[in-house]
Amino acid sequence: MSEALNRDYQICEEIGRGRFGTVFRCFSRSTGGSFAVKSIVKSLVSGDSLEAQCLLTEPKILHLLSPCPHIIQLHDLYEDETHLHMVIDLCSKQDLHDLIITNGVLSENEARVVLTQLMKAIAHCHAYGVIHRDIKPDNILFDEGMQLR
Repeated sequence: MSEALNRDYQICEEIGRGRFGTVFRCFSRSTGGSFAVKSIVKSLVSGDSLEAQCLLTEPKILHLLSPCPHIIQLHDLYEDETHLHMVIDLCSKQDLHDLIITNGVLSENEARVVLTQLMKAIAHCHAYGVIHRDIKPDNILFDEGMQLR
């Protein structure tokens, strides 16, 4: 981990893993606030592929789209020789896919709540010329205060 990142945040347990990196829970040393840090291995996203370019421009896009209550916020950005570290909002462990697997079909009211917020997020992105390109239940995250019922 970056020396500056470790100075500013206490890095805790791993909470997610993907093809290009790992997500950890972290706490701000100055405020005590809870966040997530997404650490992307730069060597895995080097090159000219569209996927690599999207991952490397993600911090710029998040900064452009801030603030929006329906889109994860980028709070800090750190880079070292091997990783790009993005400090972002901490979401609950359950995404929409997990919620459907656990609880079955959503009620009409629950679906309305989720889709209303999703459409607001998409409209916000489109207003800034950003297209998500990977909207799926696994990528619809809930913050700690999200109430469906």
